[in-house]
Amino acid sequence: MDDERLRRLRLAAQRLTPATAAADVTAAARAVVGVQAQDVRAAGLALRSRVPGLRRADVDGSGLIRTWTVRGTVHLIDPSDWPWLQAAVGAGNRARFDREMRKRGDYDVAVGMLDDLVAVLRERPLDRAGLLWELAAHGMRTLTERWPRPGWPRAASSRSSPARSSGRSRSTATRSPSIPVAAS
Repeated sequence: MDDERLRRLRLAAQRLTPATAAADVTAAARAVVGVQAQDVRAAGLALRSRVPGLRRADVDGSGLIRTWTVRGTVHLIDPSDWPWLQAAVGAGNRARFDREMRKRGDYDVAVGMLDDLVAVLRERPLDRAGLLWELAAHGMRTLTERWPRPGWPRAASSRSSPARSSGRSRSTATRSPSIPVAAS
């Protein structure tokens, strides 16, 4: 197969050609087994390139969830894909996250705060600073600055959370009006 044909097939497989464009957000996410979503605004653009005429409201109302999946990165996925993705990559993600937490010296602290973390996030969406503030109010020792993402251990073994439409990273365990959230 020549390089030009290979490029055309890759674009088609990614739903990036007019002939293969997805009908809606869910179809686009399912076709590519999730869209990278470390930055929710970039995820919206990735979806827009696959769905003609897509609007922000279409993404916000889509029902997609934001969670760790393949390669240990955050993706927007269709909730119906979560069970099989979790079965395929969950144990590996959990082992990798646990190993990283141990290297940082925060493993015992993080595991000790899981119940409080889930309880706080069930109340309302919070950004990282708000989450750490609430955990401190619950008497939890703060993690080191080296800990990059609140909820890593939890996210490795359960559904994580999407960000709100502002694009700021949010952690939550309840439904948000702007982008639906996976419950723990």
